[in-house]
Amino acid sequence: MFASLLLALMPGQYVDNKDFPREKQEAALAATAGIVHQATNGEGTAVIVNYDQAKGVVYLLTAAHVVPPGEGGDWVNLEFFTPKKFPNVDLKAGGFVIARMANEDIAVVRAAVPSGTKLGSLKICPKAELPTPERKNVTVLTAGCEGDKRLPRLTTELVLGKEIPSKPNGAQVLCWETDHPPVQGRSGGPLIDKRGYVMGICSGAEKQRGYYTYILKIHQALSGAGLGWLVEGELKTPAK
Repeated sequence: MFASLLLALMPGQYVDNKDFPREKQEAALAATAGIVHQATNGEGTAVIVNYDQAKGVVYLLTAAHVVPPGEGGDWVNLEFFTPKKFPNVDLKAGGFVIARMANEDIAVVRAAVPSGTKLGSLKICPKAELPTPERKNVTVLTAGCEGDKRLPRLTTELVLGKEIPSKPNGAQVLCWETDHPPVQGRSGGPLIDKRGYVMGICSGAEKQRGYYTYILKIHQALSGAGLGWLVEGELKTPAK
């Protein structure tokens, strides 16, 4: 059965991989946030994909199963980290789920932070930058908040290909398949290519493999929710 959460590992350190030098890993760390859904106490990871520093407005992607609909609303608690203060939390803030796409297991969260706060942001890979042809056995960087303290941990994995995993809710969506299953807390975390683009969002595990929502499915889900500007727009909020 498709498992969203597995046993936790100890939060770790930077990885040693030539495709992901220290500055890229620090950028991933600064864009990774721990998230707790207030209504259900669901815990996971989110990634900042748009940040207007002047206005203090942050948009994040996470997994829809981390923030399911229910009584009590869509409010979430967020914990942000930066390399300078790691492993301590740099900032805590509240946010709100503004869109939830259950089939793709994607949700979008909007949060307000003090203007000028130095947080990171990773861009969702735009359609024009997608690699063609796609290759298998490509090394990627993944980030997720693990353990009792929900500290972000970076790991490298291999993308084995694309599959449609079995899910308890009957959803069917194309995912990247990786060679390692995610552990507890990593749901909603990003899959990042060597250019620093977000290429997938952690959705769960099956048969000792990890599954991350495929980038084009993320594009389609966001476009259908009226949030396509998160993919194609610059790292700022759209004009009203």
